[in-house]
Amino acid sequence: YKKVKVVAQVLKDKKIPVKIDVKGEPAPGYEYVGTSCLPEEIKVAGTSKALAEISEVVIPVDITGMTSSSPKLEQNVLVSDYISDNVTVLDDYSTISIKITIEPHEVKALKLRLSDIHFLLLEDGYKAEIISENSFVDIVVSGNSSSINNFDMKDISASINCSGLKEGVYELPLEVKLGEHLKLEKSEKIK
Repeated sequence: YKKVKVVAQVLKDKKIPVKIDVKGEPAPGYEYVGTSCLPEEIKVAGTSKALAEISEVVIPVDITGMTSSSPKLEQNVLVSDYISDNVTVLDDYSTISIKITIEPHEVKALKLRLSDIHFLLLEDGYKAEIISENSFVDIVVSGNSSSINNFDMKDISASINCSGLKEGVYELPLEVKLGEHLKLEKSEKIK
């Protein structure tokens, strides 16, 4: 009988998060909304030293020129392309499914009730009122289509900064705070 000596190294495993690194800008008229991936964590195996050197797997995604109908909005990538050769990806985690959300950029005109506008930093003893023949003011907002479609006027916070104002008539900018992913494009000055 011949003897064979076998040396085996016991590997450890570790769960690490998957991070998507988005680069570039979508096509004109579109907005990047977000990215999701499945699984959000993967399991890798390696020596203690190799596992100590890896804390996440970063997958770069270029969205340059993409629209809401681009073919690469959903893609599967091999994890092994993005990690060191010192670790092994366990079979159940070898592929990451990435979903990129890009939506058309939209602009919408809204009517804001004057009664919903608050006066900020008004000096003690003073009272403020808006001088207008209308009961509303026009504003224009922009954002991705789902933010515009899900927008509720109750989400607006509108105010006029009265700091340092004394008695008189002033034409002041309207300060408008909107929900996430929305931008104020235009508003009237308030008298």
